[in-house]
Amino acid sequence: MIDVPAAIREVLLADAGLVAKVGDRIYLQRLPEGHDFDQQAVVFAIQGGTTDVYVPHLYPTLEFKCWGKDTIDAQETYRLTYDALHDKSRASVSSGFLVEALEQRHGQNLIDPDSKRPYVRAIFRAILRKD
Repeated sequence: MIDVPAAIREVLLADAGLVAKVGDRIYLQRLPEGHDFDQQAVVFAIQGGTTDVYVPHLYPTLEFKCWGKDTIDAQETYRLTYDALHDKSRASVSSGFLVEALEQRHGQNLIDPDSKRPYVRAIFRAILRKD
């Protein structure tokens, strides 16, 4: 089975525009302890998904939280994440192949209740397969 988190992170890290702003600050599930909120970052989690009995594909649903020091920076992080992933197709990754990724729910501006910091939440659907 393809390593979905590793594949998605690899696709995001291959995008020069996104990496120019967030560097390697692309995390699974949550920001690391002590994260500097002046630094833009992307956090993603797998919300579930489906498989196919007849075709060796995985169809994960992915939640992204795009962080910035303020709402404007968080929106920029979201737009760069969108550009890196939406309508991405036929991307080879080390553990398989990203067949396609599409945004399902457009970015929503939110405030984290714990840190009181802004982020943008978006939902994507991907199709991945093992080579």
